[in-house]
Amino acid sequence: MSSLRTAEYNLLRREQCAKESQVERFYRRSARNTSDRLRRNRARSEQQMANRMNSRVETDVSEHDCAMMTEICNFCQALYWRNELNFSNKYTKCCHDGKVRLPNLTETPVLLKELLTNNSLEARNYQ
Repeated sequence: MSSLRTAEYNLLRREQCAKESQVERFYRRSARNTSDRLRRNRARSEQQMANRMNSRVETDVSEHDCAMMTEICNFCQALYWRNELNFSNKYTKCCHDGKVRLPNLTETPVLLKELLTNNSLEARNYQ
């Protein structure tokens, strides 16, 4: 629709709305609200149906065993599975061929160590 036709339509619609009585306005708005409510409910139910279809649980999934992590990085001694080699047959996800070096870990603070190892009521919240 061109902007001129849209403006004419809006003007005509405004004039019609100004002429209608309160009862006519009530029925027009009620019909619009009802159709809006139906549209929203339909959209909601379609979304719920899609969610149900997407959340079905697969029951016939075969078990997969990754085996042991037997491969070791030559630089940082990180463990890898055999199939984690990159294109140049190296394990580089850990230290990028020794380019990344992390400092040794410091001793765990006493409070944190107690919260993680004790069996007290307070410690159970952290385990």
